[in-house]
Order: sequence, then C-alpha cells, then structure tokens
Amino acid sequence: MRLRKQDAGGDYQFGHNVADFWHDQVEGVGQSIMTRLLLFRGEWFLDTNEGTPWGGFPLNQAVVDQGEILGVHTQLTRDVAIHQRVLLTEGVQTITNYFSEGDPNQRNFSVEMTVETIYGPLAFDITPAPFRPYFTLNWSALSGSDPL
Repeated sequence: MRLRKQDAGGDYQFGHNVADFWHDQVEGVGQSIMTRLLLFRGEWFLDTNEGTPWGGFPLNQAVVDQGEILGVHTQLTRDVAIHQRVLLTEGVQTITNYFSEGDPNQRNFSVEMTVETIYGPLAFDITPAPFRPYFTLNWSALSGSDPL
C-alpha cells in the first residue's frame, strides 16, 4: 500500500520525493482511517451516501436527520457506525480493543480503540473538541515501522 502523507492540516505533502509517502506502513493505514472518519456523509458531491454518518451539526438537514453518531438518540448506532467505517478501511484486519463513552449532559462522545492492520497494531482515539468538527482524531503506531 502506498499513500501520500498529509500534514497536520490535512494537505498533501510534496517536495521530499519518497519521504512524502507511506509505503507498507501502519501509519498509512492510520491516515486512511482518519481520512475516512473525517469525511461526513453527504459531504462528497459525487456520492452523497459515502462518508461517516456523524450527524450532529447541519451540513444540511438530511445529514442531521441521518446522523448515527452525534445525533439525538444514537446510543444504539454510534459504535456500529464507527466499527463499520474503520473495518471497511483498506489495510484493517480487525478492531482488537474498543471503548466508547458518551456524556449526554456535556454532549461529549469519545472513543479509544486498538486496530490490527496488515502492518501491525495501531492505537486510535476520538476526543471531544469545542470547535468544528467538534472532535479530534489521533492515532499512533504501536510497533516501530521503518520510514523510508
């Protein structure tokens, strides 16, 4: 698997030749998971059914109504939706540990998971944030991979 690296702002990196790519590394799968989770359902104009069903804030009313994670009464659907998005990411084999916690009083939802990839284990967490998109995604490899 070969993926172009993204900087902290989500832009592609250029100008460093092969150092701008993840090549058969767990970090590349982590970036793919992050990218898939950050694509909101209804956001991509070519396929409005593609994306994570976050809901919770209005890209448009249909997105809010179809929200399975941050919307109203989503306790039964949020974990399934996140599992599905992660497990369908190229390079992911399974989710070995998963813990989620929702606080309806603070309107917070957080997730910690360990994902087994074809290149090794990956720690991933989703934490609340006070700004749009109202959460942050962090990931790190649990084994040392060799950067190019």
